[in-house]
Amino acid sequence: MEEGEGREEGMEEKEERSGESLLPLRPSRPSHPSLLLSLDYSRQPYYPWRTTTDECANYATRFLVPGRAPIVALASFPGSGNTWLRYLAEALTGVFTGSVYHDEMLALRGFWGERESFWQGSTLLQKTHSLPLLPEVKQEGSAGSGEFRFLLPEAPRRVVLLLRNPWECLLSLRHYHAAGHTGFGSSVFFRGQSWHNFTQERAREWVHLNKAWLTLPATDTLVLHYEHLQHRLEQEAGRLMTFLGLPLDHGRLECLLRYPEGRFRRPKYPKHLQGYTFPKSSDVTLRRGMGALSSLLAKGGHPPFPWALYSFTPPVQPPP
Repeated sequence: MEEGEGREEGMEEKEERSGESLLPLRPSRPSHPSLLLSLDYSRQPYYPWRTTTDECANYATRFLVPGRAPIVALASFPGSGNTWLRYLAEALTGVFTGSVYHDEMLALRGFWGERESFWQGSTLLQKTHSLPLLPEVKQEGSAGSGEFRFLLPEAPRRVVLLLRNPWECLLSLRHYHAAGHTGFGSSVFFRGQSWHNFTQERAREWVHLNKAWLTLPATDTLVLHYEHLQHRLEQEAGRLMTFLGLPLDHGRLECLLRYPEGRFRRPKYPKHLQGYTFPKSSDVTLRRGMGALSSLLAKGGHPPFPWALYSFTPPVQPPP
């Protein structure tokens, strides 16, 4: 069955179809008002596990009735695994996530929230790789250089920040630039002056972006580490659902643990592409930046960088 088609005849959906389904959004802190998320049954659902032969095939992902969902940013530096986290969130909640980018390639793979406006309120989490913009700063006209920034709602607000081994982030982003979402760039993209310039610029951006999201005032922030999602998915799934104030559906969780990879994720690096080295200058930038960010993580009560789970810290090239 092609993506975008309805269910096959005789396949009964596990979710109740009578009227709207009201999902309680409980505050993760007392400052958040209680909300109800209403599933929109007038729109076609997507079945992420429709090709399986078990009960997981019955679980659907749906849009929300517009205007009923709070704007919650799902922020990360490019290459951090944001799309995979969206798959996890959609699998757990049964609600589409959104994005500021409108990537049709992702939409064709089942991330239908890509076609929605992220301010529409019909999706649950909003993917962004941009810096945050506070509403009071926008009103004052001091947003800066004119680059796109994610306009946050009025406080109190919630943000999910995804962090990943920064060396892996830069490698993933370079592969994306060279070969798209799931492809691999040739080794020529990872050496020479172009690679040196890329890593130095992006290392500074990685530090700057994560610092900006970690220092937002009047913001309830959930920090997730990509490596924790890899190694203790069940525990991190519980943290995410508690933060969103949504009940954990153990049937959905069981299916997610059964099919954790998702439908749009780059496979592991081929062996012939594993001999990466990083310029010393960018390595120093990342390590110093992680020191500063570690202090912010500790100050905010967030999990520290999981160094023991980092499978890749590259050899360093001496300066030319």
